[in-house]
Amino acid sequence: EKNMRKYASRKKQYEADQTYIHNAKPRVKAFIKDAEKRIEDNSRYLEAVRASFPDGKFKEIVIGKHRFTTIDAMEDFFKEHNKSLLAEMKQMKDGEIAGEQKRQLTIQIGDFSFVVTTKLTRQTVRDGATLFNDVERKMTYSCAELGIEDIPVRQNLLRNAIEDITHNVITGRDFSERLEAAERSKKHNEAELEQLLSREGKPFEYEAELEQAKAQYEEYAELMKKELEQKEAKYAEMDADVEVADNLANAEEDDDDLYRSDDTKDRIETLFNQAISGEFKGKPISIGRL
Repeated sequence: EKNMRKYASRKKQYEADQTYIHNAKPRVKAFIKDAEKRIEDNSRYLEAVRASFPDGKFKEIVIGKHRFTTIDAMEDFFKEHNKSLLAEMKQMKDGEIAGEQKRQLTIQIGDFSFVVTTKLTRQTVRDGATLFNDVERKMTYSCAELGIEDIPVRQNLLRNAIEDITHNVITGRDFSERLEAAERSKKHNEAELEQLLSREGKPFEYEAELEQAKAQYEEYAELMKKELEQKEAKYAEMDADVEVADNLANAEEDDDDLYRSDDTKDRIETLFNQAISGEFKGKPISIGRL
């Protein structure tokens, strides 16, 4: 029985693994396909920025009519942009402007257009028992030509957006990292798929041992059944013998009762006759134990 339970447990593990393989294959294949798409896209984007910025540096940043050759030269522009945003946020906080406000700023760097989006949202904030109005600011940037969409900007500041673009995007650093991550993902999932396929449909390793253990258990169970039947028959025979003995004992007791009844009857008749004849006149009569 112990061996049967052991191999039956292994059989359940085997069946669970086959079910896992069946469900995991489509998922792993989808991961591989997604990794291949990311490899293709990021390779193309990396090639594009390297062609536009061979040394990883920009020559000019254009925002509307403004042109800048360095980020430091944009300091006044950053201040004015932030000042304008703070003024609008105050108007929203005071209730002078209702609803969500959205600003978009197009920044041209080389052959690529980056759109910086700022969303201002009014919300009610609780400070203990006090409620007051506040305005949340969220800034992201996108570039359709490079497949970039809604990248969050640190501290929601325009300067940080442009620094991220010039340090990580046009240099190809972000695309290189994404390309390497996609290649690792593809390699990992291809190895996992190979493992899945190597186990798929593989026969249960301990099938013969399980069948043998089942047969031995059934044989053992049959022997135990016969032994139990024999014991039950023996106990039934013993019960029958006890019942017969009880009946005999009861019969003897009945006969003894009958015997004592007839003897008493005879004694009573004798005493009665003696009394009639006057034999016990003036004498005490001892009846004894009847």
